[in-house]
Amino acid sequence: MHIITDSKRILSLQHKLNKRLAVLMPDTAMRRVDIPKVNIDVLVNHNITIKKWYYYQDNIQSHKHAFFVGNWKYGGGNLPYTGSISISWDGNGSNAGIFVEEAADVYLLHSGNMGRRKKENFFEAYQGETKQIEINDEIKNYAVIGRMDDPDIASAVVNFFDF
Repeated sequence: MHIITDSKRILSLQHKLNKRLAVLMPDTAMRRVDIPKVNIDVLVNHNITIKKWYYYQDNIQSHKHAFFVGNWKYGGGNLPYTGSISISWDGNGSNAGIFVEEAADVYLLHSGNMGRRKKENFFEAYQGETKQIEINDEIKNYAVIGRMDDPDIASAVVNFFDF
């Protein structure tokens, strides 16, 4: 198993995931989201049936992409997010999300680092599959969000933080 570090491939995987999420949550609305440094209304995708929303942020300045997800709330108030998956352009493991390849399969993994929304003992609370990855000569635990060719990868992303 190895981390995907090619920026073009990472970008392609990001766009693939974004498209899958947009299919799952095809409705859009301009809403204010409770995300650091986003002090304006942004276009979020949502699905009122599953009561979820997501916002994709392509952050060119910091060379990372981020998917923010949360539970949908009606009305005009701020949308709190339950978690985010930030992936650096070079796959260096400095952000919470990474793409890894094992044989012919590509997986989306999460380090458990949730930024300012700390979850104590993430890996004790997380009940899903985990993998150990070596990054910079150090073995780290990662939660498996899903396989990128799985038709349910979008559902896995938006439900990942519901534990």
